[in-house]
Amino acid sequence: MSGASRALILVGRIGKLHGLAGEVRLEPIGAGDALRDASWIVVGPSPIDARRMRVRGLRGHAGRMLLGLDGIDDPDAARALTGSHVYLPRREFPSPAEGEFYFTDLVGLRVRVAE
Repeated sequence: MSGASRALILVGRIGKLHGLAGEVRLEPIGAGDALRDASWIVVGPSPIDARRMRVRGLRGHAGRMLLGLDGIDDPDAARALTGSHVYLPRREFPSPAEGEFYFTDLVGLRVRVAE
């Protein structure tokens, strides 16, 4: 497996808490739509200082995305995650449709200009 396929890709940021059951607002970044089918994510201030967490639920509500994580069951636990980054291993991204790509897959490619 290449290093790129093991790479953690920033896909979101945890915002304010929502309700009393430990849900938080999720602010997608870049390939945030890759989170739709994720059962595990990596959460923390950086990929090095992050921990793997099981997704309890991800849903839309009033134009926002709400995220529930196992072990985060009350407002205090949810509040402690505010501002954390959300990462997903690149290998966990859904396959893009024909003719589509993820920007993260373009990093490092050489650009050639047609004359």
